[in-house]
Amino acid sequence: LDSGSTIGTTIQYSENIDCTDYGGHGTFCAGQIRDFCPKAEILSYCITPVVDGQTVYDAQYINLALKDVLGRAESGYIVLLNVYGDGFVEETHDLIMALIDKGVPVIVPSGNEGKDPQGIGFPSCMDEVICVGATDAQGEYQFFSNFHGRVDFCDVGRDVRGIQLDGTIGTWHGTCIAAARLTGKCAAILYDNPNMTEQDLFDYLKTIAVDLNDAGHDPYTGWGMIP
Repeated sequence: LDSGSTIGTTIQYSENIDCTDYGGHGTFCAGQIRDFCPKAEILSYCITPVVDGQTVYDAQYINLALKDVLGRAESGYIVLLNVYGDGFVEETHDLIMALIDKGVPVIVPSGNEGKDPQGIGFPSCMDEVICVGATDAQGEYQFFSNFHGRVDFCDVGRDVRGIQLDGTIGTWHGTCIAAARLTGKCAAILYDNPNMTEQDLFDYLKTIAVDLNDAGHDPYTGWGMIP
């Protein structure tokens, strides 16, 4: 769930809106997933559609997408919810919890404000989601990555190369990119272990994570990076 994608199948979950991935963010993140799990079937949802010529940032479109995913979700599904913002949307929270109750992992970025927010942005404030921070390729925490006690894991979110909207290779940064990379790794794990539950996956990730920064869990890199 991002800005749309030209990789995989774009789901038109609501009429009279334009789900085209104009910015390319969703395409780049989808490419990261495909890089780590080439056999993954990617269903792309635009949660920042263009309505009457304007990009709209409204939780109603996130909720429409989550409802559509919930109707499809079964074993082997993973949701990458690339959104971070102020406030707490009760319906969005309920839909995320419904997916997790179905055994579907929900992976989110920690945010790119480079701080320890007093009111952690939604949905990374949720205990139940898998929250991802950003490092560089050497495993060093990156200054823009939000740090707080609910960061679970980290991945490379600096100078990441991948496919862009126009088909060329470009370099992107951000915790969304790190979250997409972790999503691809989780997809590869579930592909080989289709009976894993959401809790099984989380517990397994903790056992294989390469510890970074402070020993054990820390607010910058969580339990570490998944190899």
